[in-house]
Amino acid sequence: MAAILAMLVFATSHDAVAEPPSDAVTPEVQQAVLQADADVFAIVFGNCQWTQLKSLVARDMEFYHDRHGRMATSGDQFIGLIRKKCAREASGEDYRARRELDRDSVQLHAIGDFGVLEIGTHRFFRLHEDGSESLVEQAAFAQIWRRDGKRWKLARVISYGHEKLAEQP
Repeated sequence: MAAILAMLVFATSHDAVAEPPSDAVTPEVQQAVLQADADVFAIVFGNCQWTQLKSLVARDMEFYHDRHGRMATSGDQFIGLIRKKCAREASGEDYRARRELDRDSVQLHAIGDFGVLEIGTHRFFRLHEDGSESLVEQAAFAQIWRRDGKRWKLARVISYGHEKLAEQP
């Protein structure tokens, strides 16, 4: 009986000092991943310097979209999609947009020693020539970031739950 009691006390005291959950992300990693997220979307929906994406996306990057299916199976293919989007915006064939991350919705989880899962929601705004903007859509996303040396690279994207919020011409 004393042996069983001793084991229970040990198990209880061990739980009290248990390690953090295995999917915990350090504040440094959180800051780095959120900065990488901001950098990618600043290019995609901002300055359109698509050549800079090469250092931010993995070579084997995959991109899935609920409306368009599997859109890219490599980093180069994804960069090509962004290059074409930027060309359409420059020609006036498509409108420029801004992406806004809902920081309160973001969750980060370690994926073993592979990387970090980022999930959350974001909103998209149409930018008008007069400098105004209008909210047009929101969506959810799940992104996997992989550390490559000192950089975090976008490896997998699932963009889903797109909901139009305003009429788009």
